[in-house]
Amino acid sequence: MNTQLMILAIVMLVAGIASIATSAIGIQAYNAQASLKVDHPSNYKYLVTNLILAIFLVLGSFATFYYASKVPNFSADALSGKFDSALNAARNA
Repeated sequence: MNTQLMILAIVMLVAGIASIATSAIGIQAYNAQASLKVDHPSNYKYLVTNLILAIFLVLGSFATFYYASKVPNFSADALSGKFDSALNAARNA
């Protein structure tokens, strides 16, 4: 399990849920106040767009959770070890 991807997935999930909640509250308040519909008509489009993008963020976090469980941890030591052995093999050839 890749812990860096898992942390990223958790942050994405929390941010997505918070954004969904704030967008839903904003849409509800926008619909409750008739003067907002007349004075600021573009705010509704912004709130709906934000809600849709937040839903995509939550779905993306699920995909990130899946990949975090499948991808092994990245180790810089393992990579440098492979590089060193390849470099030594090239020198000895």
